Amino acid sequence: MRAIRHILLINSDKTEPINVFKNRDEELYISVITKKQHKNLYKEITDNIFIVDTFENLLTVREVVVTIQREKKIDYIITPTEKGVLAGGFIRSFFGIDGVKFETALSTTNKLAMKAKVNNAGIPTANFRRLDNLNQVLSIADELGWPLIIKPAIGSGTRNTFKINSKEEFINKRDNTQLFNELHTIGVPMIVESFIEMDEYHCDGIIYENELVFLSISKYMEPPLVSMKGFLGSYILPKDLPIYNRLKKAVEDVVKSLHIPRGPVHIELYRTNSEQIIFGEIALRPGGAGVFQTIKKQYGISIWEKAYEVETQSLENINIKINDNVCGWIGLPCNNGKLVDFIDIESLYELDDCIKYVEQHFQKGDIVNQKISSTFHLYTIYFEVSQINYIENFTKKLDAAYYIVTV
Repeated sequence: MRAIRHILLINSDKTEPINVFKNRDEELYISVITKKQHKNLYKEITDNIFIVDTFENLLTVREVVVTIQREKKIDYIITPTEKGVLAGGFIRSFFGIDGVKFETALSTTNKLAMKAKVNNAGIPTANFRRLDNLNQVLSIADELGWPLIIKPAIGSGTRNTFKINSKEEFINKRDNTQLFNELHTIGVPMIVESFIEMDEYHCDGIIYENELVFLSISKYMEPPLVSMKGFLGSYILPKDLPIYNRLKKAVEDVVKSLHIPRGPVHIELYRTNSEQIIFGEIALRPGGAGVFQTIKKQYGISIWEKAYEVETQSLENINIKINDNVCGWIGLPCNNGKLVDFIDIESLYELDDCIKYVEQHFQKGDIVNQKISSTFHLYTIYFEVSQINYIENFTKKLDAAYYIVTV
């Protein structure tokens, strides 16, 4: 008889990994460390829930794990969101639990560490510098030139990420707006890097026993930072495109340089105007927004399921069923305030028969107050097209039809 495995889930607000646990045909002992506001998400899978104010206090997390281990030894730790990756690595190292250890967790969450490490392996990145306070920006700009990107060294998506085009723009936003206020309070290092004109790709893979056993490569229609307040989306590249193998080789080099033994990876790569492939960032998690569902439509697998299987060393095989069409997603932007009116879901379906499914995230009358980010959407649209060159026509239809009114 197979022993009941004890899984520790360090998580925040994702429903996809919770659904994985619900759907597993095996008996598991599950412990969860989460925040108070997300406690109810886990009621269906366990009563063994422990609350912390933040995952960033590693010593507090360690104390909770001591309590958990006294009841039953932990076999595996799963960290589906970036907020839990560093804590998970620390706990694995501290208690000798199998999986990604602290050094790897650090170099896949801290952009200063990850970029330094891949540079040491000969993988190019944008030029970057550590930023300790905003008074250093002008001297760094003398070295790197304008435009610049300023962002936290630890964080996900485009939150608190700013493109600054000139000295004058920086001084104005520093002195006359509240734009940079949160950077002073989040308690992590900052990074400044050169802005690069490029095409941006996200590469979503599964690593098992140090090997890349699955890879999906997608191209953003526009880089997320550029499209943050507009349409954001991507589509999966067919493997016969010339750029595919170049990007795949870059992914393999990054995974090797960071010594990732197993788990999901979400890697951002850039192709510059001179055709150079440059590393952007990496996260040890499946891609967010519409990425998960699009991969499922394209390849017939759940990347969340496969992430669970490699994390718990239960992967047997990955049987993909490739969709002959090109699958993609588009997030239609939301606005803060009271949602008075916006295009209805039926009108979206009528726009084009390439639309296969629409997720609606807010309703008319909702009062919305969220931080602006690359995943702040009213709708997420999933589409399939027979040829990539049709996507531009489709997005033009969306642009002409979409509207949202807030007060």
